[in-house]
Amino acid sequence: MRTRVVAGGGKERAGGHFKLLEHRPGPPDLLVAAYDPPELPPGTCSLEVTLTDGTGASRTSSAPFVIGPSGNQTEPRTSEKGTP
Repeated sequence: MRTRVVAGGGKERAGGHFKLLEHRPGPPDLLVAAYDPPELPPGTCSLEVTLTDGTGASRTSSAPFVIGPSGNQTEPRTSEKGTP
């Protein structure tokens, strides 16, 4: 599993802590996790989580969110993209 936060301009922000809380085998598998992000500047960011299976196939889920001027975060929306 790989996680990353991409801030405005496509710049990856290092740091933060990702913790897998639960895995419910599927189909589809369900993963529940908590993420404590690094210090982020105001603007639009995206949390990307990539899972790779035993065959090397991967799937990435992306959740964009906005950090307001006071550091408040808005609700994320999720999307998925996969690579064969």
